[in-house]
Amino acid sequence: QYDLSLARNITQTTNEIRKLAVKCAVVGIVITALSAVAMRIIVLRAMRPVDRLRLGAGELARRHYDNRIEMRGHDELAELAGDFNSMADAIEANVNQLNEKSVRQQAFINDLSHEMKTPVTSILLSAETLLDRNVPKETLDRLLARIYDQGKWLELLSQKLMTLVLLQQRIDLREACVSDLIEAVKATTEDALHEQGITLLTSCEADKLRMDFDLMRSALVNLVMNAKSASSAGQSVDLRAYGRIIEVTDHGCGVSAEEIGRITEPFYRVDRSRSKKYGGAGLGLALVKRIAEAHEARLTIESVVSQETTARIEFSPNDVE
Repeated sequence: QYDLSLARNITQTTNEIRKLAVKCAVVGIVITALSAVAMRIIVLRAMRPVDRLRLGAGELARRHYDNRIEMRGHDELAELAGDFNSMADAIEANVNQLNEKSVRQQAFINDLSHEMKTPVTSILLSAETLLDRNVPKETLDRLLARIYDQGKWLELLSQKLMTLVLLQQRIDLREACVSDLIEAVKATTEDALHEQGITLLTSCEADKLRMDFDLMRSALVNLVMNAKSASSAGQSVDLRAYGRIIEVTDHGCGVSAEEIGRITEPFYRVDRSRSKKYGGAGLGLALVKRIAEAHEARLTIESVVSQETTARIEFSPNDVE
C-alpha cells in the first residue's frame, strides 16, 4: 500500500482570509453604525409630529388656547394633528363663550346694582317721611303708592335687565304713551332733585312711541340723575319729548369735547370726586346707550362747558306709529 500526501504552503491564503474577515467585520461595524444613525434620524423625524402634538397639548394645559399644530402630509399623524386642531378650536370657542358669559354676568350685576340706587333712594325717602312725622292721609296714600310703584319697578327692571344684559335677547317693543313715561320719570326723580334744590321742568309734545316702558324709564331716570349731579342748587333740569326725540338738558358744569366721546364707556367718570360723593359708578350712560341701541334708537350728547349739557335719545322712524 502506498500513501500519497500533498503538502502545500497556505500561509498566504490564510493571511488573506484573515484580512478578509477583518474587512468584513469593519464593514459590518460601519454599516451597523450608519444604520443606527440613519434609524435614529428616521425615528426622530417620525417622532417630530408626536413632539408637536405633545407640545400642543402642553400649551393647551397652560391655557394657551390659540395654539395650533402645523402638519403636512396625509398620514395618520397628520389626521391626528387635524383632530387635535379641531379639538383646540372647540375648546377655544367654549372658553370664549364662558368668558363672554362671565363678562355679561358681571355687567348685569354692575348694572343691576347701579339701577337699584334710584328706586331704593325713592323708597327710603318716602319711608323716612312716613317715620319722622305724622302726615295727612292724602300724603300717606301718595307715599305708600310711590313705595309700591318703585318696588314694582325695581322688580320689573331687574328682570328686564337680565334679558337685556345677560341673555342679549331682543326686547319686546310696544306702543306706549310718552306723556305717561315723562310722568313716571318725574315721579321717580323729583324728590331726589328737590333734596338738592333743583327743579325738574317737563314738556311733552309727543304722542306714542314703540318702546319697553320700564327700560326707557330707567334710561331717562339715569339721564335726569346725571343732570342732577352736574347741577347746583337753584338750577333746573329740563325733560322734553317732541316728535321722535326725548332729551334731558341741565345747566350745570358741562362736559369738554375731549370727554364726550368717552362718557358712555362703562366705569368712565368725568368728575371722579363728584361721582364718588353721589355714589356714581360710571355705569349710567353706558346702560342708557345699551338701552337706546336695544330700541334701535341713537343716544347723542351735546355740551358747552359751564353752560349746559343735552343728552338726546332719537328713535328711528320705524319705531313711530
